[in-house]
Amino acid sequence: MVWFAEVGEHATTIWANFQDVDPGAALVEISVRPAVFYPERSHVDYITVRGFELAQAATPWAPPTADQPGLVGPNWAKGWIIEDNLVRDSKCAGVSLGKNAATGDGFASERDAPIDVTIEHNLIHDTTLGIWLDWQVQGTRVTRNLLFDNIRDLFVEVAHGPTVVDHNVLASPVAIELFSQGNAFVNNLVLGAVRVQPVLDRATPYHVPHSTQIAGYAFVYGGDDRYVGNLFVGSGEDVYGPDAPFLGEDTVPACGTSAYAAAPGSWDEYLARVTSGGVGDHSRFHREWQPAYVWSNAYADGARPVAFERSPRSVVGGRARVVVEEGTVWLESDLPAALVEPCRVPAVSNDLGRVRIAAAEFDAADGSPLVIGTDLVGTVKDPGTSYPPGPLAHLPAGPARTLLWGDDAQAV
Repeated sequence: MVWFAEVGEHATTIWANFQDVDPGAALVEISVRPAVFYPERSHVDYITVRGFELAQAATPWAPPTADQPGLVGPNWAKGWIIEDNLVRDSKCAGVSLGKNAATGDGFASERDAPIDVTIEHNLIHDTTLGIWLDWQVQGTRVTRNLLFDNIRDLFVEVAHGPTVVDHNVLASPVAIELFSQGNAFVNNLVLGAVRVQPVLDRATPYHVPHSTQIAGYAFVYGGDDRYVGNLFVGSGEDVYGPDAPFLGEDTVPACGTSAYAAAPGSWDEYLARVTSGGVGDHSRFHREWQPAYVWSNAYADGARPVAFERSPRSVVGGRARVVVEEGTVWLESDLPAALVEPCRVPAVSNDLGRVRIAAAEFDAADGSPLVIGTDLVGTVKDPGTSYPPGPLAHLPAGPARTLLWGDDAQAV
């Protein structure tokens, strides 16, 4: 639909082209509220938003130097829990977390900073951008969420980690965009493109672990990410137009970890690259991506592993898609048995190491090891047992329909 509005002294007039839809017979909604649940002031702490359908918000796009509200968000507060919600029909961001625009529009606002924040078990669809984490994303966890029919599902911007993304379904055309480093993706189903982008013109803060105390500033060099136990399905081709900004030979989007083709596959290889030439320290580090640590992922229907991955599984065929039926959401899949055979992945975050820039572990907010052990529908995994790649502890081979969201989607 194409529309135009003219605001007068006493009335607002809207012209709209509804294409083949008759607005006299169909439901027409006009959203003007900028958010659904978003405090007007900061530091409204310890709020739980659970079990709601949150919809129809005219969330505005804004540049990094201005306020960037979402349909739901804490507006720079601590202790919030956002879980088990249906988030849909947001014009821009569905969930926005972190610091406010305290320094005012047009100046550096150091906004967002979702430190030690968890986004858990939400249904997010029909938004421009499902989850947007921006600046100072540290100690953040995105777990057991179902995202589809968004333009982009997950965008992490100018941050240094650690961030854990586990047991999610990311099913939109652009599933993952990382203008960041220090992320760990564990047991996700990814049906869209992955894009990784260094940012060498914006130094942003990182923190003392589990604190708002700033420890330093750094650029985003690309890499320092982990992928283990994920299931990638689809080619992810042609989702970006030819004029999409910042795309280059070493930042080609792809479905699968082949998006990391420019990265070294180990710390030793990284050291060899940065010590092999260049003029001065700065040029050496700007020229090279950081290592990516990739193992035990599965790929089907055109998705491709990066060349240095350890123990990948890859098949030519296979398919998977998300289907909505009468308030329930299903996974329709047809995957070879070899692809969904159980594999061992980290049950606790100790196996993920520490991020390079912030020198921080992938641990829980209290500093203890983070247990990555509950699947999308609530099944608690046995730490000593192997499970199929992806977000479900039980994923059948061959043609199958699996309930992802609804009253009967229960743990086994």
